[in-house]
Parts: sequence; structure tokens; C-alpha cells
Amino acid sequence: MYRFPLTVLLCFALGANYLYAQQTIKMTPKHVTVFFRGTEMDNIAKVTLPVGESQVLFTNMADYINQESITVGTDNGNVIIQSVTFLDMYSDTNITINPLTKIYKDSLALIISKRQLTDNKLSVIKEQIAIIKANEKVSGNNADLSIAVLEKMLDVVNTRMGTLLNEKSALENQLKQMDTQVERLKNEGPGLEKLPGGEVLVKFYTQQAATITAYINYIANDGSWESAYDMRTAKIGDAIILVHKAIIFQGTRVNWENVSISLSTGNPNENATAPTFSSNYLSFYQPGIYSASPMAFEKSIKMSNVSAERITHADNQATTFVSPVATTYDIETPYSIPAGQKQQVDINTQKLPVTYRFYVYPKADNNAYLQAQLTDWGNVDITPGSANIYFGGTYVGQTYIDLHTVTDTLTFSLGRDKKIVVKRIQDTKMRSTKTIGSNVKEQYGYTITVRNTHAQPVDIVVADQVPVSTDKDISIEDIETSGGNYNETTGEVNWHLTLNANEAKDLKLGYTIKYPKGKTLTSH
Repeated sequence: MYRFPLTVLLCFALGANYLYAQQTIKMTPKHVTVFFRGTEMDNIAKVTLPVGESQVLFTNMADYINQESITVGTDNGNVIIQSVTFLDMYSDTNITINPLTKIYKDSLALIISKRQLTDNKLSVIKEQIAIIKANEKVSGNNADLSIAVLEKMLDVVNTRMGTLLNEKSALENQLKQMDTQVERLKNEGPGLEKLPGGEVLVKFYTQQAATITAYINYIANDGSWESAYDMRTAKIGDAIILVHKAIIFQGTRVNWENVSISLSTGNPNENATAPTFSSNYLSFYQPGIYSASPMAFEKSIKMSNVSAERITHADNQATTFVSPVATTYDIETPYSIPAGQKQQVDINTQKLPVTYRFYVYPKADNNAYLQAQLTDWGNVDITPGSANIYFGGTYVGQTYIDLHTVTDTLTFSLGRDKKIVVKRIQDTKMRSTKTIGSNVKEQYGYTITVRNTHAQPVDIVVADQVPVSTDKDISIEDIETSGGNYNETTGEVNWHLTLNANEAKDLKLGYTIKYPKGKTLTSH
């Protein structure tokens, strides 16, 4: 009886899925939804199916896939999908060439070519040097040459020899540098040759041969996006023009070619099931007796009657879809983004009605900062992100839009304004330390001067602070705030001022700290 070799049997066993697949087809991404973390990809391909059962191996998939998210469909209702299997085999059929590989290979080939030319030049120079040395010997042994002719010949030889030796040294140095570059590229190149991808093996059944369109949808764990903004205003009093952009990181290792893109603020990897209530039962401990608290488990959560609001803007590049759980931006322009690349896209442009004020905290910084305040910001289409600030057509800096606030007013910082001059000076007349009985009293006083050099009135908030005691033996007394709003819990003092053009105002701040003699104060 003929016996199959063990290696052949292993090949059949390990490669059975590939042997059974009648055809291998490369999927093409047509639409992607990028989340803050993760990417949902819609892929299509034309498939010709024979009568009966057949298997098709779909390639060009991301390698890190949430396998439970894979769905397969067709445009033919008579075709039955019998099974779907995800394969992450790192095989030649599912590998995408890294775009950096060509750069390394081209650079290596160019350097090797230049090195060969340099080596050829060096060989020619060495031959010339050898010939000159040979001629030197012949000339030296030739007694028939006159002294004048011999000296002239030696001058020519020395001049030519010096030039050749210099060229030889330069070329040898170039070769050493090229050898270093070649070794570096060879060492960095391995590992960049190929990027692994995934495959999906689908088993179809049809009673009639048919050419169908297959659809495969899945969620890849790679890829992300973040918001970025341009914040523009011409002058104080104008609305802010907020240009919302997205920076997309294409981390799926599958090249996107002319794909439509949606951006979602949702997270596909979060658990969608709300926690369930479980009673907390108390009892006395009894050794040897085990009791478990009863607990109910909810297997799924369903949302019904979910309403959504579609927001449109006349000058938008994206359509915004708002649901109770996430916001989705549909980018109208298709994009081609190679694997591993970043791409900036425009989302929308909004006009924000804001109020302006100046803010200064002179204890930390004497600069006054222009701020724009947006009320009822919960109704504005906005997510956290960095923002470039343009005031009067000039770039003035960068800020960050932070939405982690419980107030109904969102404040944007628009940079420093040198026309608001602020000084904070300690009042030496008020500064004193006295020992009264068993206690020490330290008195502090400050004068804050604020001047508006603008040609128009400005509103400004000046902030300072009074220390806050965390010990019952430390007390804060004789507090003077010149009419400022004082928060005893935080120690913050705020003055809300309206200064006319070229107007200045002095603010007084004072307090006394009382504590037991022999103790040392610390602040934090």
C-alpha cells in the first residue's frame, strides 16, 4: 500500500482551507467609518459562483479585526452564505507591501550604483599612479636624458602624482561613507518588507451559476481621528468663525483608494450593555457555609424610538448626523489615504456668537488674555481638540478646546493683549510679622494696577487669591478685597471691571494669617 509522507499529510491538514477555496479575490474598501479609536470598513468585490458549494478567499483585509463584527452579504437573494471564517495567516496572499519598502530599496540601489562608479574611478586612478611610478623608474635609469629634460619630466610626474593621490584619498573616503550608508539601509530595511493582513474565507451555495457583488463589513481595531480647529475673528465684538477639521490616522494597513469617509464620535469597542442593579445582602460570617448573592444578568440592550437630528450648514464639507449616543460626520469628498499615513479633512464651518472679555491673573502672569465666551455651548457641534487662533487676519497662537466643564459657558483663549498693562506690587507698609501672646500674625498687602491703553472701553476680569486654611489653628483675618468677589472656599478673588480708553484703576488686596508660635507655615 502506498503511504503519503507525513509532511504531505501535514500540508493537506494545514492548508485544507486554501485548497478548498476555488478562487482568491482581493476586496476593495469603498466606505470607511473612522472612530476616535477603531475603523469600520465596507468592502465590495465581484464574484462568479459555480453551481453548488464553493469557497472564496477574500484578501486585502486588516489584520487586527474584531471577528464578531464581520458581516458578509450579497446582492443576490438566491445565494446562501453557509460559513464565514477569518484567517490571520501572515501568508503571501494576505500581505500588503509597505510603501516605505520601495523608498529603502530605491535608496539602497542608488547608493550601490554610485559606489560602483566611485570604485571604477578609483581603479582608473590607481592604474594611472602605477604607470607614473613605472615611468619614474624608467626615467631614472635612462642615462641618455639631459638634466633639463629629466627635471621637467619629474616636475610633471610630481604634479600629476600629487593630484592623483589627492583624488585617490577623496574617493576612498567616499567609498567608506557609502559603505556605512549601505549597511544602515540593510539593517533598517528588514521588517519593512511586508505588512501582514487578514483574509476572510466564505462558503457559498447557489442552485444556479451567478456573478454577484459580495459585501464584507468589519471593525478594525486600528485607525483613529481627532478634531482640530481654525478659530478666526476680525475684531472684538465680531462672531468667531470656527473651522472644524479632522486629522485622520489611517492605521488599518489596507490602502484606501478613492473611498468615502465618515467620522464618528462613538466607540465600537465599548460595552453597549448598561450595568444591572444587584442587591447587596448582608449576613454574619459563618465558617464553612458559602452563600452567593443573587444576581441578574442582562444579555442585551435594545434602543427603540431613537430620534436623530440632521444639521446642515451652507458652507460645510460634511453632513452631520447627531444621535443620542454619537455624532457622525459624512465627508462629501472621497479620499485616497495609503496605509500608515495621516490625512486632514474639513468637517464644517460655524459662526459662533460670543462675548469678549480680558482676563488677567497677575500673581502668576502680568499679561492680560483676550477671551471669547460662548453660552449654551451644548447646542453647538463641537468636540475637544487643538485650535489655531487668527485675530485680525494674523496668527496669534494655539489653544485647546476643552469640553470637560459643567458650566453652561465655554471660554476660548485668544492670546495675550499687550495694550492691557497690569502690575502687582507688594505693599511694604502693610507687610509685618508680630508675635502676640502664643500666636504669630503675618500681614500681607498688595496693590494691583490695571491700565487700558486701547482706544475703546474694555471689560476685564482681574483674579487673585487669599490663602485658605486647612488647619483649625490657622486662621485668615482682616481680609480686604476692594469690592472684589471673594470665595471663602477656594480663596479666589475676582474683580469685574469696565475701563474706558486710557483709564487705569488700582485694586487693593490684603489679609492677615494667624497661627501658633513655633510653627512653620507651608503652602500647596
